[in-house]
Amino acid sequence: MNDNVQVIDAYSTDGLLLRYNLLVLEDDLGAFPYYHAVPMIRRDIAEKHPELVGVLRMLAGTLDDERMRGLNYRVDVEQEDPREVARSFLIGAELIR
Repeated sequence: MNDNVQVIDAYSTDGLLLRYNLLVLEDDLGAFPYYHAVPMIRRDIAEKHPELVGVLRMLAGTLDDERMRGLNYRVDVEQEDPREVARSFLIGAELIR
């Protein structure tokens, strides 16, 4: 880095934060809202396939900022296939085989 920029506004899950070794500062004043991943399903699909509701519930709490940042890094910086990154995450989290 050439020291031209000392502070930027970024998403805390951005993989480029890892690439450039940037520090995510704590927002102790709550100036920025949280953007947490939430599993969602249409009601008609949930009624037709109720087993999917349980599967989606298994995702709850598995993706924090650090983990998502690492996954995004693999896609954005290492140019890995997003499907393969997601698959390896789900296998590692023991959500699929």
